[in-house]
Amino acid sequence: MKIYIVAHPQELLSSFHDLLRDVPDVNIVGTQGDFDEAVKDVEHLNPDIVLISLDLDYAYELTGDLYTFASEVKVLVHSPNVINGEWEYDLYHAGAVNLIHGTMDKNEIIRSIKITMEKERRDEDNEDRADIFFDIPLEKVMESHQFSVDEEILEVKVLPENDVIDLWRRYQNLMNAMGSIPREFLHDGIQDPHKIYAFQVTSMLDVFDRVKIADGYTLDYVYAKRGGGGEPFLYTRGKNDKPLETLWDYCENFGFIRPDMLLGSEPSVTMCKAFLPHLQIEASPLGRLHFALFIMLSRRFYLYDHSNYNHRVYILTSGLLAEAIDQFNERFAKSDLNKLVDIDPRPTVHYSRNWSVVRLLTYEMNRGFSFLNFYCSEPNLYLGIMDDVILPSPTTTLF
Repeated sequence: MKIYIVAHPQELLSSFHDLLRDVPDVNIVGTQGDFDEAVKDVEHLNPDIVLISLDLDYAYELTGDLYTFASEVKVLVHSPNVINGEWEYDLYHAGAVNLIHGTMDKNEIIRSIKITMEKERRDEDNEDRADIFFDIPLEKVMESHQFSVDEEILEVKVLPENDVIDLWRRYQNLMNAMGSIPREFLHDGIQDPHKIYAFQVTSMLDVFDRVKIADGYTLDYVYAKRGGGGEPFLYTRGKNDKPLETLWDYCENFGFIRPDMLLGSEPSVTMCKAFLPHLQIEASPLGRLHFALFIMLSRRFYLYDHSNYNHRVYILTSGLLAEAIDQFNERFAKSDLNKLVDIDPRPTVHYSRNWSVVRLLTYEMNRGFSFLNFYCSEPNLYLGIMDDVILPSPTTTLF
């Protein structure tokens, strides 16, 4: 494969040349330390891969130029330092095929070059090709398992209201505590400044205690930081395995084509495969409830000074519904709130022959009042969520 190297300063360019010049199947067709000359060289030399190691602002600009003017080339961006989620997203969106950072290890660089060669460039003419990972309709997921969403409900279990309230209060306490990130929630010995406020995500299992992790595994996450916002991506790993550092690592490890398509998305069937194989769920109605809330809330914690009031989900039972109406009555007309009077807010689990559905009345700032229907099958197969909106939110305000 033909490699063209763009790096600055000269010492770094020389280091890459020395690392790769004797590697079998790697042919260095050119090197350049001048950003402006690189595009001309690439158009003339037509390499398979351009390896860029520059200041990230220049790397971003050059990546975009190469994506525009060099239609076949694949860009691998390198940084000696760890890159945060915002730069990951931006570099990918500019046209980078792969990213390696925080290392000058020869084997890691060679491995990244091989992975880059195997990957496809982002296709502007087919921007929705990765949607299949994230927006699969519930009916299609059911069909793939030879289930039907119209199966007869054989049994309905009403969940004890006090248990639901207690679970919800414990979860709220955990989320509220994260606002100040008390020391007991911090990872030990963190060197990366981007993780200085990292949340110990296994604390979620102390709340949803009918969800367990298989022996030998632990729950972890990648936190993609973007400017004033950020969001987590859960996964499980062996207790002795090295944690994933970035969203790029997460995508590579679990086979996602488009890192940017993950950001802002709800938990999907495919994304949950990053942790579902090692979850053990108690086979009871409350076990179903814990599983449902664990999945629904797995994307809803924020680090640093990040927050999104729109994403604060309230689970409502008979007692909590009255509290929610009182708290949010200024956002709705009184005549609209009267629609909630005849609703049965009790949380329930409905069982068919092949699946169960946890039905919860919820309030969320950007949705309003709705029933969330969480579909799953034994032992820990997540099928999807269906949202029945009862009273839509009139406006959405971001905080």
